Amino acid sequence: LVHVVSSVRGLAQALRKRAGEKVPLVFHSCVDAHGRGLRAGALDEDVQESLRSSEIVLSEPTMIADLHRCGLLENTRWVQSTWAGADAIIKAIGDPPSFTLTRLSGVFGP
Repeated sequence: LVHVVSSVRGLAQALRKRAGEKVPLVFHSCVDAHGRGLRAGALDEDVQESLRSSEIVLSEPTMIADLHRCGLLENTRWVQSTWAGADAIIKAIGDPPSFTLTRLSGVFGP
């Protein structure tokens, strides 16, 4: 089960189209009613609880760092960034993370 926490427009649809039924995906929006990005602590409590038990998470670097700071990645084994660079995540997290961190590359564009 892959938990997708993203403010990237169209990402949910693109992932669903590409993965089909092969990969179970759960989408958690991290934008408010006005389209502004939410911090991890502002996510609904049920979303936070779901993330606490997640093993695989896909998100943007700023949200990954925020999820980590809020203790929502304690049981996560693998985090996939939606960006090619991982430096911002490593810098924000500090010590090497307890999960495998991979970055996105080679799949840019529509």
